[in-house]
Amino acid sequence: MLPENPRYAYLVIQDLLGARTIYLQERQYLIGGSADCDIQLISATAHECQALFIKTETGYRLADIDLEQRTGEVIKHCVYDLQDGDRIEFAPTAHAIFYRSAEPPEETAMGAKLPIAPTTFPPVEAKIDCPH
Repeated sequence: MLPENPRYAYLVIQDLLGARTIYLQERQYLIGGSADCDIQLISATAHECQALFIKTETGYRLADIDLEQRTGEVIKHCVYDLQDGDRIEFAPTAHAIFYRSAEPPEETAMGAKLPIAPTTFPPVEAKIDCPH
């Protein structure tokens, strides 16, 4: 069982580069296919500016900021408080798994079969603008 406020939060990202671990320490991270993002996804189908990880008192929150679909229609924004083991699909060739722990993650965990829980996003009336 996890402590109430685990000290370490990190993502294991799988994209066209392979698997890599990103340790989360900052207040927020912008993730997407653009080189301007804090965390760049290497995928032909990842959107430029896809999501924002926001630090909270209990962990991290994921905010969807993919502002437009291919048709130009504005989509509903949504946020989700991440739980240990949540899997986030960004594109068919890019996903991440969020982890929290009391101990620093071991480097060997990057390629290991780790528990995965599907992530769903309930709609909310929040608006987060892409910084482009």
